[in-house]
Amino acid sequence: MRSLALAAQRAAQRLGGACPRTQLLTVPFLLLAACSYADEAGTRLAVVSDRALPPSAAGDSAWAQAGAAAPVAPAVPEALDVVPVLLSQTGLYSATSTRTLAPNVQVFSPAYPLWSDAAGKLRWISLPEGAQIDTSDMDVWKLPIGTKLWKEFEQHGHPIETRYMAKFGPSESDWVFIAYHWNADQTDAIAVPDGVEDADGAMHDIPSTATCKQCHNSQPMAALGFSALQLSHAGPGLTLDALSSNGRLSAPPTTALAIPGDPTSAQALGYLHGNCGGCHNDRAPSNFGVPETKVVFWQSAGALSSLEQTTTYVNLVTNTRGDLTRLQHGLERMKQRESYLQMPPLGTEVVDTEGVALIEAWLAQLQGQLSVRP
Repeated sequence: MRSLALAAQRAAQRLGGACPRTQLLTVPFLLLAACSYADEAGTRLAVVSDRALPPSAAGDSAWAQAGAAAPVAPAVPEALDVVPVLLSQTGLYSATSTRTLAPNVQVFSPAYPLWSDAAGKLRWISLPEGAQIDTSDMDVWKLPIGTKLWKEFEQHGHPIETRYMAKFGPSESDWVFIAYHWNADQTDAIAVPDGVEDADGAMHDIPSTATCKQCHNSQPMAALGFSALQLSHAGPGLTLDALSSNGRLSAPPTTALAIPGDPTSAQALGYLHGNCGGCHNDRAPSNFGVPETKVVFWQSAGALSSLEQTTTYVNLVTNTRGDLTRLQHGLERMKQRESYLQMPPLGTEVVDTEGVALIEAWLAQLQGQLSVRP
């Protein structure tokens, strides 16, 4: 414990700040030491993570300093990062009061967004100057150290929270995840690592850092909405074509990426990719170790030549010899809320009726097509 506290103090000193006192924290799955110090950007936290804790040993945050928030660092021995207490300190804005984006921050939009109870959402990314994204595996991009991403959630015309991800090391686990809750004056947002239920009286829960990791660590690529297929569109913001033209991809795609099939099939596969594929993908473990039960909703960039070759069609239709039970079960779980059966399991309290209607239409279409097969 003492060595961890000393490490946090040394970290603050290396970063140019004095650290008068250190707090030892336990947050889900982690033991941290943090000390607060001031620099020209304001109050910041130097954080050192010692090791991962088993779930049974993890407790609630013990950070008690008024006005401060306990950030969460990755469970890497002696890993160090500085987690800003305020959103204005993350580099998103050059002027927070006017919401003016910093020069190196770019807007992007995924082609197949995650359902978030109809909340308005804005997304931004900052890539290090001159750095390339390792796209040697087009399904699993490796973003360069120094990459930052933000996602803002809006309810009733004003932002409630902004989520922040920052890549600080070479491992795919070297990510900081933290959510910021906007203050009543809408002048800034403060880190809330333990999350906030029904923030601002709205039916919107700000996730804890542990909850963020449940989704973003479900496959090798943490930035789920910033990928080859998600950016393959002609809409506004940063796109796959723009990244390729600007030399940002180590191995640009040689062909256009688009989900194949008739409009209903393509839309349904895209919806499942964006809403379910983060967890249900071919890199995730099978249910209870039984490969036959694995459901795959993630569309691989290398399997888009026809509808029948997409990873989801192969998994749901071909491999089951036309038994659509997996898709039917998934559809029924989409209709669930306030139950352990609900899908998605996190981040939503309202059924996406349009999404349900889309998957119902695709299921009916598949049933009709399979019924006339010889």
